[in-house]
Amino acid sequence: MTDVLRSRANDRQRVYIRTLPVRVCHWIIFLCFLVLVATGLYIAHPYLLAPKNGDPFVMGAVRFTHFYTAIVFDIAFGAELFLILVGGRYERWDQYIPLSRKRWRSVVESSKYYLFLRRMPPMTIAHDGLDGIVFVIGFIIETVIILTGFAMWADITSYNSPLALLSFLIPLFGGFQMARYIHHITMWVMIFYVVLHVIRVVTLATLKHDGTFDSIISGYRYISPREVAAFEDGVAADDGRR
Repeated sequence: MTDVLRSRANDRQRVYIRTLPVRVCHWIIFLCFLVLVATGLYIAHPYLLAPKNGDPFVMGAVRFTHFYTAIVFDIAFGAELFLILVGGRYERWDQYIPLSRKRWRSVVESSKYYLFLRRMPPMTIAHDGLDGIVFVIGFIIETVIILTGFAMWADITSYNSPLALLSFLIPLFGGFQMARYIHHITMWVMIFYVVLHVIRVVTLATLKHDGTFDSIISGYRYISPREVAAFEDGVAADDGRR
């Protein structure tokens, strides 16, 4: 196996599970999300006063930052989705959507862990089955945010702007105000999603000591040979600890 290197510690294998483009897209999305939340909250409820001797157009500057950060966010999101569709063995779409018996067993075993029916999470190389479903939900939430954002932008843009072509989205969301409402609500849903995601990653990294958190920076996790063999053989690995 060309992408697996022998680790000196704990008799584990160092497995390259996240390619550089995916990691770059992930961090761009996260950083853009922080900026979008901060500017979006200000747009919804302005909390800064214009300085007396400075630029009085604070809202304009905030909206400008929000709009063009959203463009970077959309590009990174589209790139990450493309990489998942054509990605490597640990990042491709079938690691997110449970179509095989193995993936569904992984969903069941992961669910047992979160329902306190087993002591440790099941062994996986990249995403377990429940991970995949949760990430698909995250992609759906992000898609709704993006589309409602485009609907609002199409409504306020000039008639000769290319974004005016997206005005068909406005009635799909029930008008500008409803699109704005959905956009705002899904932002709070996404904040909740991100918080849970960070808590889960830190928890798993603490329990499994396999580089779960580090992998989004380095690309590597430290996996037991049994887990790697199970993935290669198409068998759902299970450590048996309940």
